[in-house]
Amino acid sequence: MNRLLAQNFSHCVCPAAARRRWWIVPALVIVMICSLTLLKSAACGADRILRLSDNSLTDLAQIILELKQEKLIFIGEVHDIKQHHTYQARFIESLHDAGARVAIGLEMFRVESQMYLDQWVAGDLADDDFKKIFNDNWKIDWSFYREIFFFARENRIPLIALNISRKIINQVSRQGLQSLSREQLQQFAGLSCNVDPEYERFIRKVFRGHGDTDTIFKNFCEAQIVWDYAMSRPLITFLNTNPQHTVVVLAGDGHSWKRGMPEQVRKHDGYQSKVILPKTGFLTRKNATLEDADFLWLETWWQEQDADIVEPDSSKKERTVVFEQGHGQRFIIEGNKPLDLTRLSSLFQEQGFFVRLSKQAISYELLADTDVLLISGPFKPFTSDEIDAITNYVSQGGRLCVMLHVPFPVSGLLYKLGVVVSNGVITERENNLQGRPSDFSVTRMEPHRLTKGLTAFNVFGAWALKNNGSNARVVVRTSPAAWVDLNRDKILGSGDAVQSFGVVVAGEYGRGRFIIFGDDAIFQNQFLSEENLLLGKNLVAWLGDM
Repeated sequence: MNRLLAQNFSHCVCPAAARRRWWIVPALVIVMICSLTLLKSAACGADRILRLSDNSLTDLAQIILELKQEKLIFIGEVHDIKQHHTYQARFIESLHDAGARVAIGLEMFRVESQMYLDQWVAGDLADDDFKKIFNDNWKIDWSFYREIFFFARENRIPLIALNISRKIINQVSRQGLQSLSREQLQQFAGLSCNVDPEYERFIRKVFRGHGDTDTIFKNFCEAQIVWDYAMSRPLITFLNTNPQHTVVVLAGDGHSWKRGMPEQVRKHDGYQSKVILPKTGFLTRKNATLEDADFLWLETWWQEQDADIVEPDSSKKERTVVFEQGHGQRFIIEGNKPLDLTRLSSLFQEQGFFVRLSKQAISYELLADTDVLLISGPFKPFTSDEIDAITNYVSQGGRLCVMLHVPFPVSGLLYKLGVVVSNGVITERENNLQGRPSDFSVTRMEPHRLTKGLTAFNVFGAWALKNNGSNARVVVRTSPAAWVDLNRDKILGSGDAVQSFGVVVAGEYGRGRFIIFGDDAIFQNQFLSEENLLLGKNLVAWLGDM
């Protein structure tokens, strides 16, 4: 344990243990013997929290003492990072144990679901029924929030539904605030996109190229303001009728940011609040100020970083790669099976990337603090809204890598990027591996950062790729003897395509760049060695060249 943690948690006796990053070892077990404290949830060495008023390090026990008299506390989250919800649960449990009368505000539920939250807290709703209500409201894994919900029921802690229909938000985003009905406008009287420069920069980053006109941006900005304001209304109603309670709000880090919902309750209702945000790619110890939050939880969630480890050069932007796993992927980064992508994620980490996985729908908000988006082996198709979010993200300077297992889930995305894919897997007649015609070495490569130092690498069932515009080009291809079985009879005939097919296509889209691989097995654990390993390192370098 490092010196700083030893000082802050001297009441714990923790055996020495080598730390391993989460994507190499899925679980780290440390046996700890701790003295009991009033705040039982303040675990050994777990809390590294930065108080932004004086840039001093503190812990959960101390901030509970500081905040237990507050009426409104926001704890931000990145929805699909499970550890964020674990720390939210610990905070709520500790605040309750300290004697505060706690209520919990939830972005995860629309206001029309309030009756079900009341039934749950009263013990009148079965577990399976409540889970169905949750899944109808929210698309993130139920298990992430389970501890919070059960603690609330066991202790009769009120739960407050905050969210509104996305139809309203989407309408304002597309057509502006004035497109709402007269009745709806009365609910949002006085709202406008009149924000400070820092919040405008944040919204423009989330905006990520929805369109190029001031009007389109104004509509998008108004939608964010309406959303924050609307979610603050149930909070104020509850606080006004239950002044003895402390409301802990669980919402996305953008909504929980001081310029989001906290500003709406201050500006319109006079309520002061405290804000705790997690360290993310968007908000770090180096750039966070008291105008962002009151406290910054310094855990990096996926990879704990001790104080005596040398941090990356502060002159370089912290880079984030998101492994997209919300579309039925079977080969994942948190597993360590032969076909998983654990070793590929490690290559990104070795080059200084902050690695995240996402199982939620792709959105502009998700991509706002993402430098590289990696999509490998999806089995479920991306929606048109997701495709718009991805292409706009790339057009504004993002980096995208797509690896195919089957083409149909991403065919619409590829077409928009100017890439077309075959309707059958390539059969190669040269350089076969172990006599299998679908597994082969590719040796025909164009000069590119990806192919630097390579003479060959192996693929294991690739789809043929072709650039459909001047913005992209094939950088790796098969031999001229390769063919695709167009009529699916498994026999090479006159109706089949015989030619040199693209296996890798790289291109530019707006200010960003993308790369498409016709095979998702290239970088799987069991194949990531020798030439494929060098290819992986080249890929990370190319994607990370900001």
